[in-house]
Amino acid sequence: MVAVKNNLLVAMNLPTQTAQFIIKGKVVFSSMMSAPYFEDSKIALEELDTELVVLENSQKGLAQTPPLSTVVIRNAAQARVKNILRRLAADVQTVANKNPEKAAEIIQSSGFEIKKISNKAGNEDKAYDGGNEGEVILQAATAGIHEWRISHDGGTTYDKLDTTTKSSKTVTGLTPGKMVWFQNRAVLTNDTYGEWSAWYWIVPRLYR
Repeated sequence: MVAVKNNLLVAMNLPTQTAQFIIKGKVVFSSMMSAPYFEDSKIALEELDTELVVLENSQKGLAQTPPLSTVVIRNAAQARVKNILRRLAADVQTVANKNPEKAAEIIQSSGFEIKKISNKAGNEDKAYDGGNEGEVILQAATAGIHEWRISHDGGTTYDKLDTTTKSSKTVTGLTPGKMVWFQNRAVLTNDTYGEWSAWYWIVPRLYR
């Protein structure tokens, strides 16, 4: 079996709107507190909880008549929360790097998201989340009829998927949070085929 190196990165994806920012902070707090991986982050999580209360109160204070807060106070509170969230994201990344076989589960259990890095330019073979849990959409770099493969161990073993008459395919029934790999090749004329693509992967999203 191919050893899986952790190339999953934590994406903070913090909203710019204060109200949504507060919700995101609360999701991270509750997620990390309930997950079994972040015992070393408890002090930072307590700080986050305290500062979220300050931020939420200052945001509510701006809506009072007369205002009980100021934009300067609110922005300062939001900046403190953001700094704590950065520290927590770094903690999550550290834990994921130490446990590459569970990296996807660790990151998604934190309330943050997974960032996928690609150094390819132009058209590429890729997989992205569909509209339902356990559903992904595959996109081949080339047009036309394609054959597809799926693997759960980095390509050591694989299963064939149905051929499509186009360069995209929807796959359902996958396990959210568990990395899965795909490969495709173009079906050419006269019973000939293109080269199989390199294996590309996705961690199907957990829907909350």
